[in-house]
Formats: sequence, C-alpha cells, structure tokens
Amino acid sequence: MLLDITDGERTRRQLLQISKAVESTSDAVALLHPHGHVTYQNEAFSKLLGFDAAALNETHGGAASLIVQDEAEATVRGAMDEGTSWRGDLALRTAQGTTVPVALRVDSVKDPNGIVIGIVWILSDVSERRAVEQQLITAKEQAEEASRIKSAILTNITHEVRTPLTVILGFTSMMRKGIGAKYERFVDLIERSGQRLLLTLDSMLDL
Repeated sequence: MLLDITDGERTRRQLLQISKAVESTSDAVALLHPHGHVTYQNEAFSKLLGFDAAALNETHGGAASLIVQDEAEATVRGAMDEGTSWRGDLALRTAQGTTVPVALRVDSVKDPNGIVIGIVWILSDVSERRAVEQQLITAKEQAEEASRIKSAILTNITHEVRTPLTVILGFTSMMRKGIGAKYERFVDLIERSGQRLLLTLDSMLDL
C-alpha cells in the first residue's frame, strides 16, 4: 500500500513538473483526444488563437478545423489518424477572424500496446519570420528592378552618345590629311577627348 502511494505521489509530481514546463514555454501547446478534440491547452495557445478549449471544440469541432488550407488539414488529420508525427508550416484561423502563420509539430502519445491515447500539438508563431522573408523578397525585387532600369538608361545613353562620337572620331582621321601642322594639335585634342569619352561609356556599362 505504501508503495502504491509513493508511486502515485511520484507520478503526481512528475505531471506537475510537466504542467509547469508546458505553461512556462513560449510555444503554444495543446493536448488532443485521438478524435481531435482539445483536452488541454496552455496559455500561449489561448493567446495565439484566442479560443478556449470548450469554444474550440463546440464551435469548430477540434483544432484541425482551424487549418486554413484544405490540403494541409487533410495531411494533418491523416497523421493524427495514423498516429504518426508531422511537421510543417501552415496558417490557422483565430477567434478574431484573422489568420496566423505557424510552424506546427504534431506527435502522438501511445500506450504500451501502441494504441494512440492522445495527440500533442506544438505551435510557434512565425509571423515575424514571414515578415522578414517578405521584406527580403521585396528588397531583392526592388534591387533587380533598379538594376534593370539602370541598365536600360545606360544602354540608351551610350547609344545616343556613342553614335555621334564615332562619327566625330572618324572625321578627325580625315581632317589630319587636309590640315597643316598648325591645327594638328587641335585634332589630337579632339581625338584624345573622344577616346576618353568612349572609355568612360564602356566603364559605365560595366558597373
């Protein structure tokens, strides 16, 4: 009899420790009946989705019905029915009518005979991560658009400048044949300046 009481007290203490750990974690945790009804949820779960267990079960028929995507809901329900684990990102409906992106982990609790006696849901709000990812995508798209515009502008500028400049440089070669030494240095100046401008245009295209 003393042994039974000792074992019972030990079990009670272990359950109390587990309960405290679950309540203190920042992750949203819920324990589900094998059929999907919520039997327990920690404070983080209640805050994240805005439901208490009774309202969730009565109004929605369990946690899985909160999954926004039909395909994801079917996949999670399948894992719960089969007693297998599942991990992935999906969106859940909240009591306020909004949706929240979460990383969901589903695990089954089985008795010694391998029969599923409960299901554990662990949720992490990934809203901030998604926001950062979207910011990175937006920044990348903006950078690509800016690069495209810059390339188009430079291409247009170099075309508009290179064409007449090429003509000018061509004429300087012809002018050398018909002018005296007195004006040759002016032709040299035109040619050097033109070549320098061509190099500048080429370097702009390489940016």
